[in-house]
Amino acid sequence: MSINIIEYKMELLHYLSKTNILSLCQYMRIFLTMLKIMLLLYINVTFFVTLYNISNIIVMKSDMTSHDIIIKSAKKLFWKYGIHKVRVEEICKEASISKMTFYRYFKNKDEVAEKVIENFTQSYLDNYQRIMDNDVPFKFKAQKLVELEHETVIGISQEFIKDIYQKDHNKLIDKLENFRNTVISDMMFEFKQAQIKGEIRKDLNLDFMLYMLNDINDKILDEKLNKMFPKKEDLIMQLTNFFFYGILP
Repeated sequence: MSINIIEYKMELLHYLSKTNILSLCQYMRIFLTMLKIMLLLYINVTFFVTLYNISNIIVMKSDMTSHDIIIKSAKKLFWKYGIHKVRVEEICKEASISKMTFYRYFKNKDEVAEKVIENFTQSYLDNYQRIMDNDVPFKFKAQKLVELEHETVIGISQEFIKDIYQKDHNKLIDKLENFRNTVISDMMFEFKQAQIKGEIRKDLNLDFMLYMLNDINDKILDEKLNKMFPKKEDLIMQLTNFFFYGILP
């Protein structure tokens, strides 16, 4: 009787141990399967999040580029043909974009023209300020100003100027007039400072000097002078030296 009980207990223990081992193995399989699923989910989620972020960066970069290209293309056409003759379709063709992309950024052609003028004047003022901030004699600043004036006006057609002042472009006129007044005011201040330092004759009329300095721009475009000086920078240097020193040694 006792032997049977012992055998029964042994069989029961063997069965339980076997069952536990099997259960443990099953649990391990389930756990590993769940772990694989979670790992795959994490990898997929991470991949799609990364892909989404990259796509957003690409779209943002593309959008910024399209905006800049529209302005650059419009400026090129406006400078050459004026504002009135240029159509939105031509700007889109020059920029290699669709009209839908154009109207995503601008309501119409006039709004682009305002942005072109705004960028144009701001770029000039930034360059002007960099020149004036240089710690060099006024003569070299004046030379750089002449170069800046030339680089600024080169390529601008008479049609563009006529369109602004003969058509109904009050906003553009206001922007240009404010820009002009700002530059003249700053230049007069710099001229006065140069007079105080003795870099300009104290008896010189500053309004006259400003007028003559602006007149140099017309000379830079003179065909005969350009034939004498194949390099534009040599012509600018000669005009600047003549302006400040005349013909005396």
